Order: sequence, then structure tokens, then C-alpha cells
Amino acid sequence: MGMNKDQEPTTLGKVDVLYIVGNGSINNNAELMYSLRMLSSNAKNVGRVVVCGDVPRFVGGRAEIVECHDVSVSGKHWNMLHKILFGIRNAKLDRPFLLSCDDHFMAGKFDLAKWPRCAKADSVYTLEEYEARKGKPPGRYQRAFAATGELLRRNGLPDLDVVWHANMWIDPRYADDVEALAKSNASASMYGFEPILLFEAFHRRNNPDSPFVPIQSDIKAKSFDDCMSFASSRGLFSTADSAFSGGQLLKWFRKNYPDKSEYEA
Repeated sequence: MGMNKDQEPTTLGKVDVLYIVGNGSINNNAELMYSLRMLSSNAKNVGRVVVCGDVPRFVGGRAEIVECHDVSVSGKHWNMLHKILFGIRNAKLDRPFLLSCDDHFMAGKFDLAKWPRCAKADSVYTLEEYEARKGKPPGRYQRAFAATGELLRRNGLPDLDVVWHANMWIDPRYADDVEALAKSNASASMYGFEPILLFEAFHRRNNPDSPFVPIQSDIKAKSFDDCMSFASSRGLFSTADSAFSGGQLLKWFRKNYPDKSEYEA
């Protein structure tokens, strides 16, 4: 683990952000660079920014770096959970924070202290429901997602379908509960369990009246036009690899966010 030594103390009212990152991308980690620049340019009340995973060399400055490598070859969600827990414990995150992936982008102006809890207004689908709705067999992600719903229902926990293509609230007080539940049921899903659903389930069990903003459609952008549409209508977007085809999105990033942020070396 590496961590910058001259961090400012966390200020009451500001919101910490934990980024979890993998071992690279088809765009040489440009997603993370521009996500950090957009966070710096467009968000108020940003507290600590922690980047956990295989952290690219350009990350530095006021960003706290926690090196952490994948633990599973086939289970993306096992790796996500491992990095969330590792980041919480090694950066000593001790209050609710926002979890971000490298392909989450804030194109509008946001106050992190007022960031909503977002969810769909229905429960997590089963594999049978997915096949009936989509007319095709589920992939790895869908299997992990459905297995998470089954795990929650089996343990009497809420299974509200949260949306994780934007930053999501995580309460580190539930880290031990989430880890114990997932690891004690590891044989039930070789692909792992959706960690955000697990954290949210424990939050809602203990805070049943916690309000949330219902989201009726996703903001996962598959093209440059999708990115621009979501950026203008919602101020947020997340990207599939296909959104970078043709180079338009990278050109847009370079034009609109050309300067280093305080989270770069």
C-alpha cells in the first residue's frame, strides 16, 4: 500500500470518494484520468479521494493511493468486493462515502453532500425473469446479479435493485457483515456477488425509511451520442468500451478537460 503523507484532514460536511480500478483499459486508463478531472471541475464538497487497485502512475497529488490487485480470474465481482473492503480498511474510511468506478463521469455541477441514494423501484431479477425478459441466456454479470438477489432473499435482507452506473453510497460500518455474508456463500456463485447490492441491503435493513430517488432507465452510454445525451439531460454518464469507438469521446475529453487535476502527479 502507498499513501501520500501530506493529506488534508477530512472536513465535516465533505464527502469522501473511493475509486476502484482494474489492471488497465483499452484507452490506457484515460477513463480514470478524465473521471478525476471532471470530479475536480464539477463537484462541490469533495473530501478525501482514494484510488484503490492497480493504480496508474499518473495518479497522485491529493489522491490517496492504495495498491490492491485482483484476487479472482473469473469473478469480476469478487475483485470489486475485495477492492472495496481493502480500500475501506487500508485508507481507514470511517463514514459513508461515494463509490466510483473509473468510467463514471460527472459532466454537470453536483454537490456531493446532497448526492441522492438511487435505485430502481423493483427487486433484483431472478435468472428466470432475465431470460423471459431478454430472450437470451444470462452472462457472467447477470448470473452474479441474480445470485446476489437470491442470497439477500434467503437471508431476509432487502433486495432493492440499485443502479451502479453512477456513484453509489457505501457505509463502511457494514464492511464486516458484507464480507461474512459473501464469503460464507462463496460456493453459490463462482462469479461473485454484486457488492453494492450487499452494502445497500444492510443499510436498508437498519434504515428502512431511508429515502431513495427512483431511476427508470440506465445511463450506460454505448456511443458518443449517448454520452452527450446523458451529459446534457442528467449531467452523468458511464461508458461501455463501444462509446470510445471512432475517437470522438477522447477528443471531447481533451478539449473540455485539458488540464491536470489536483489528483494527478
